Amino acid sequence: FMRTTPGASVDYSFVAREISEILADCSVKTAAFDRWRFDLLKKEFENIGFDIPLEPFGQGFKDMAPAVDQLETLLLNEQMSHGGHPVLTMCMANARIERDAAGNRKLNKAKATGRIDGAVALAMAVGATMLQTEGDEGDFDDFLSSPLAMKF
Repeated sequence: FMRTTPGASVDYSFVAREISEILADCSVKTAAFDRWRFDLLKKEFENIGFDIPLEPFGQGFKDMAPAVDQLETLLLNEQMSHGGHPVLTMCMANARIERDAAGNRKLNKAKATGRIDGAVALAMAVGATMLQTEGDEGDFDDFLSSPLAMKF
């Protein structure tokens, strides 16, 4: 259910090749990324000639609060399903919310009971889709009507 990198540390060239392989048959409109140390992976993407539209996505309240709100809405209204994938199920069960003084919410790794990377990636994907489709509801509706697929 999950691909791992060989060795004790992250091999960014391996990760770049794996992502390239996973997305080879996909039409990616945008890929959200956390800015932290992304330059290492981006360099490896360039080395193998892999080019997808990339969207920086902050991990603070400014970017994550609208994404978390929209993800919650989609899930509560049963407009999104992840098909029971065990890794995403684990990540969602481990996720904990942090609120700022204004009531904005984001996922908090420090308060989580285990790994939450899949939950954060899902929130980022929803948030990036919201940014990409601002003013164009048709595309967002298309996103919701298409099945969500996650490959690991």
